[in-house]
Amino acid sequence: MNTPSRIAVIIGAVGLIASTITIFVFLTGITSIPQAVAYFQHAFRLRTAIASSSAASMLAVLTIRSNVDDNHVFLDGSHLGSTPLTVNVKPGVHAIKIEKQGCTGASRELSISAGEAGATDLTLTCSDQDLSAFAKPVPPDYDPGRMSRLDLAAAELNGRWIDAKQPQLTVGPGECICGSVTLKAYSSWTDAAIAFGMSPSWGNHAQSVVDLGSFNSPVEGLARHAQIALRAPNAPGQYYIIFAFRAEYTAAQVFSATNWTANALVWNNGDDVADWTKPQIEEAIHAGRVAARYVVPEGAVYIPAAAIIINVVNRSGA
Repeated sequence: MNTPSRIAVIIGAVGLIASTITIFVFLTGITSIPQAVAYFQHAFRLRTAIASSSAASMLAVLTIRSNVDDNHVFLDGSHLGSTPLTVNVKPGVHAIKIEKQGCTGASRELSISAGEAGATDLTLTCSDQDLSAFAKPVPPDYDPGRMSRLDLAAAELNGRWIDAKQPQLTVGPGECICGSVTLKAYSSWTDAAIAFGMSPSWGNHAQSVVDLGSFNSPVEGLARHAQIALRAPNAPGQYYIIFAFRAEYTAAQVFSATNWTANALVWNNGDDVADWTKPQIEEAIHAGRVAARYVVPEGAVYIPAAAIIINVVNRSGA
């Protein structure tokens, strides 16, 4: 293409752009660049909202309730947390089951349609005799854990500083929980190796434990640092990240609540650290230790622990 032809093409393109701008100004009344920027931002937000609304209309909202607290809710075989909880589900038939130690479990199937908001109440039967076996554990006074504790000194998650006295983080379903924490350990065990670790309260208990190394006891205010890289559960609800130590060989022994003298780790018997109740989590946050059932002859111990509460909520417009 020779030079005159190129010039003609450029002039034609400029004319087309000018015509387009003229039509745009005529239709919208916009006469300045800031007005144009605001217009397109609004159009983008509107398009996003329409797309989100369309996606949401393809799902259903299911609320699950029960007559007892601190239970375990399973939807189609996946553990979601405890009631009450609300979750987005695909339309169709879903199997719901609720369990709690000392109670007879309840289950049912529920059919729900796209765009529908449904709710179900499941009643658990708990006898006083059954519940007495799961009363608050009473460790022996001579347990070294009674004079030990774990404090959350500082935490920065998702670019936000967490209040060490009321440690909470709110995230959307499936969002990253990323950052770092600093903890201080006070251990009264004499001439002992201490196993230290962390675990989220969701997911597979045995596979979720992160070994944070070991240290020698006794110690006073030993600083330990941990990097956090977790994915929030998809189901809205309240969950926890728990840090703990005891005089064991591995973090898995601590978090399965199994003493090293046992032949094998005992998981999913209701004693796992990830199964701790809300009162036990509050005990960890405020006292730095938790009275917990443990596979030892005494049946219970003190576990020095700290925790961060994770609130998973549906984001506005999602």
